[in-house]
Amino acid sequence: MKAIAMRYLWALACLLPTFSFSQYQQGATINGRVEGPGGEALEFANVMLHAAADSSLAKVEVTGQEGTFSMSRVPEGRYWISVSYVGLPSFRTQPFQAKAGEAYELPAIQMQDASVELSEVVVTAEKPLVEVRADKMV
Repeated sequence: MKAIAMRYLWALACLLPTFSFSQYQQGATINGRVEGPGGEALEFANVMLHAAADSSLAKVEVTGQEGTFSMSRVPEGRYWISVSYVGLPSFRTQPFQAKAGEAYELPAIQMQDASVELSEVVVTAEKPLVEVRADKMV
């Protein structure tokens, strides 16, 4: 009985490492930095990773204090990144290929300022000829 139990324990000990390695899914790592129109780091910018095949959302990160972001364990495939920040128009990268086990350092993403100043605004309206109130017509 003791010999059979030892064989089962030995078999389990031999198979255990293979189960743990088969569960580990290695993916790519994507790092980058988001800058404002003046080159300053943008904190709390939304960085979204989209699959190039169908534009589905794969991962979302928020930039840190230095404007940096890091996406780990990205499955192998073709992707593009979009960045959004309050008050600035969205930015979109060209599609790129991510391979498992590789780290990608994207060039700094510089958001553009798209504010437009109006020189003058004129509001015109006409007073209605007839005004109806609850108790009378004026």
